[in-house]
Order: sequence, then structure tokens, then C-alpha cells
Amino acid sequence: QSRQRVYVGKAEASLKDAGRYSWVSDIRDRVSIARSIATDEADFKAALKSMGVTVSDNSPKCARRDWIYSFSDHPSRRISGEKMGLMFGRDSIRSHFLSIDFVRLGDAEYERIAAIAAEAVELDDLSELHDLALTLEANERYQIDSMVDYEHVIDELEHSGSEDVEAVKAARSFSSRKSLLPQRGSAARIYSHGSSRNPATWSGQRDRPVGIQQAQERTEPNRDAKER
Repeated sequence: QSRQRVYVGKAEASLKDAGRYSWVSDIRDRVSIARSIATDEADFKAALKSMGVTVSDNSPKCARRDWIYSFSDHPSRRISGEKMGLMFGRDSIRSHFLSIDFVRLGDAEYERIAAIAAEAVELDDLSELHDLALTLEANERYQIDSMVDYEHVIDELEHSGSEDVEAVKAARSFSSRKSLLPQRGSAARIYSHGSSRNPATWSGQRDRPVGIQQAQERTEPNRDAKER
């Protein structure tokens, strides 16, 4: 298990550097998306199921309890959550849903994200799936829920000289291209330098999300099964 928030092993890094498919990276992206759109543990598992990933408990004999993620159509491709990084482990995800800072998506945003993910899974567009996962991670990290937020956060990161600015700019570009977020968000926010964000309304929260529509088929490119 890794104590890093996101951990990329040598085999995965080598495959990505060579422009080849990494099933570990693929599973991580799907887990990240499910974590971002779900409202609780049941919704998280349902979202993953709709994206072709099964969630199971690891062995009770393991020193640390965790979840095992595997492809429904390739059960041998399986990995524990914390081997991909601490944020993908069972305890971290459960804590995420209980956090006071946990912001639930509005209906419109949820449905848009779900549609993008479903189309990417159905078309086996792994690049699109990866970009969506990175965008949602950036949005969560900087509590971005509107396009206006991007401008303020980017300004702050540039002012501080943070390396994260490029990741947030990429998230802004993806969100703009995919109409992922409203122009203004759901609550006032005070920035370290600059004006506060004016409050605006989002659509009502869901009682329970309906889940990502199941992709019926997933084509398989040339993929290596040996990876950890």
C-alpha cells in the first residue's frame, strides 16, 4: 500500500511513457470518477459497476482492510485501492463521503458528468476518461464548482508560483469544452487576493443518483495483463 495520495508504480509509468495501455491507470480513472460523482458508498459501487468495475473486500487476513477493484470482463486485472494511492482506499473513500467539506453535485452537473463517462466507456475512449478524471480531481482539490472559480484559482496559483496551475488550466479547458460546470457556483467564496464569488443557485440535490448508463460493449486494444 502507498501512503501517497496518488501512486503510480514503475510498470504503469513505463507503459504510459511508451504510449501503451495501462489497466491500472484505467481502473484508477474510473474509481476517481465514481468517487467524484457518488453521494455515498452504495452510489460509489453502483457507479463503478456501470463503468465495468467490480468492488470487493480484500482478505480478512490482510493487515489492512481495503477494497479490491477489478474489471467485470477481465477479473484477473485486479488491484487494491491503496496500491493506486491513499485516496482510492476503502477508508479514505468512506471518510470522503462523511467529510463536512464534501460537496454534492447538482442534478445538471451530475447528469453531464455521467453522460461523458458513459460515452467514453462505451467508445473505449480512455483519453477522454482520463481527462475527465483529472478534471474532477482538480475541481475537488480546489473546491471548484463553476467556471468563475477557475479564473480565481488560477490567479491564486500563478501568484503563489504553484506547479498545479497547469493542471487547473487543463481542467478549465475540459470543463469549458464539455460544458461541465455552470458559469457561477452555489455559494459565496472569499479568495486570498481578489473579490468574493457572488452566490448563485444550482439545481436541487439528488435523493440518489441514477448512475452512469451501462456501456454495453468495451472493445479491447492491445493490452498487457501483467501490471502492478
